[in-house]
Amino acid sequence: MKNDMHADTVILSKKLVAMDARGWDGPGYVAIKGNRIVGVGHQDEMQAMVGPATVVTDVGDRVVMPGFVDPHIHLEAISMINHTYVDVRVPICKSIKEMIQTLRAAIPTRLFDGWLLAQGNTFYDQKLEEKRYPTLAELDEISRDIPVLVQAGGHITLLNSKAMEIAGIDRNYVPPEFSVAGKCVVVRDANGDPTGQFQEMEAVLPFPRVKGDLLKTAIRETTKKYLTEYGVTSIGEISETTKGLEAMSELQRDGEMPLRVATYLWVPGTMTLDEACNWQQHIKPQSDSEWFNVEGVKIFTDGGFSSANAAMSIQYRHREQASMGEMAMSKEEIKHTYLSARASGLGLACHAVGDKAQEAICEAVIETGVSPANARLRIEHGGIFLPDYARTTGMWKAAGAKPCPQPTFLFGLGDFFTYFFGKVDGARGRFPFKQMWDDGWTVSGSSDAYGGADPRASNPFFGIWCSVKRETLYGEIIDPEQRVSVAQGLKMYTIAAATILGHDDVKGSLEVGKFADIIVLEKDPREEEMDELLKIKVDHVFVAGKLVHSRA
Repeated sequence: MKNDMHADTVILSKKLVAMDARGWDGPGYVAIKGNRIVGVGHQDEMQAMVGPATVVTDVGDRVVMPGFVDPHIHLEAISMINHTYVDVRVPICKSIKEMIQTLRAAIPTRLFDGWLLAQGNTFYDQKLEEKRYPTLAELDEISRDIPVLVQAGGHITLLNSKAMEIAGIDRNYVPPEFSVAGKCVVVRDANGDPTGQFQEMEAVLPFPRVKGDLLKTAIRETTKKYLTEYGVTSIGEISETTKGLEAMSELQRDGEMPLRVATYLWVPGTMTLDEACNWQQHIKPQSDSEWFNVEGVKIFTDGGFSSANAAMSIQYRHREQASMGEMAMSKEEIKHTYLSARASGLGLACHAVGDKAQEAICEAVIETGVSPANARLRIEHGGIFLPDYARTTGMWKAAGAKPCPQPTFLFGLGDFFTYFFGKVDGARGRFPFKQMWDDGWTVSGSSDAYGGADPRASNPFFGIWCSVKRETLYGEIIDPEQRVSVAQGLKMYTIAAATILGHDDVKGSLEVGKFADIIVLEKDPREEEMDELLKIKVDHVFVAGKLVHSRA
């Protein structure tokens, strides 16, 4: 073999888990040249790959596998939150009293542009000891002179009186009917005065955002701590701002961010639909398409469970007034968005928590006449809660939709379906991952890491543990018959995730021609007890053939 065919690096392992079509799992080698894999096979076949300059690394019986892929994450958002928000999530603050004390103590050192910003949990009202949100009077105990914002997940925002004053919100305030994330709701007391609680309104509130060099610093540090060290080598970013996307590509260009980014442009949060369909005029990537690309458009078709705005076919039962949630887009609007995106060579990712929203999306796409085989349609959060599994999955199939669920929600949301929908309706179709696998669906794992998420959300092993054990926040094991194997869990965060992202031709498995994005695990997760999955560390991370992380 000629010298120019020799590999730059060869990694040997007794446990090479390729996630490829062959099902390679056992002793083997993977050879890297440049940024691609050039060989995978038996160790006794590797000598032809080894030249005088080849670096050969034997990791013994540690697992070598493809880097993890997270097809739905909010990297810019969590970077901003990590750098500017005070963490008051349960269990850091177990009660409203502890939250108030923590935020008052943070005022001298943690203000950002004059605001005190804080992060609570999704379902904060159920996780705090008082089983409710803090009142306006309690928020004002933190400060009456400094604006205070507490983000309780992606759908609930809490403001004190000063923050409402800055936002121009009083008893006469009329919110927009819909924000970019769903139906806007100002929660009011019996006298009609705002209580400080707002639903689906984060995007229309005037609190400060991280910008400029600080944003780049935040993204770089968050990528390292919450993605690279967990073995995540590729993501599907749900965009926030064009500046944030450009910051990512600049960091990639400068070798400061070893992470591939496929972007879904949030419409109309980041830009209008017309701008998204002509994104090249508005975003100037500084890295090439192997590192940064715009994959599609992201829209909200309903709200969330925490705000009771997920559009459902069954009634919410936790309120006196009957409700089935709200659609945030009409069928015609969905069709127009879908066809516009397709005409520009983009896919469509639809936030659709409720089954009614998921089926409405599918109906709209079916009516366009596009072949299901070429739909390029993702249902974000599809597979979280399916009270009529057969009907909803039948609609997915007819439309060619790919569900993109978040296994980590099993831990954070699993306790609350019966609270919302009753003991009968709320116990049907909760994260039916095994059934989905058995029925031939590609079940991917992703984090949807955002404000209010579990601190471990971006660690794929937390998602795998959730899928395998199915334990909730309060320790309940829900529907154990829907457990998947650890091997399936690993697949959910590698080749299945790459498939949902549309990049399985270059990511997600160890195969010749694919990117050399490879991780080495300290232990074989398939041989560990369930709870030990949460402790597994990633020893080494290679991205584009370069070693970018080694555990001390």
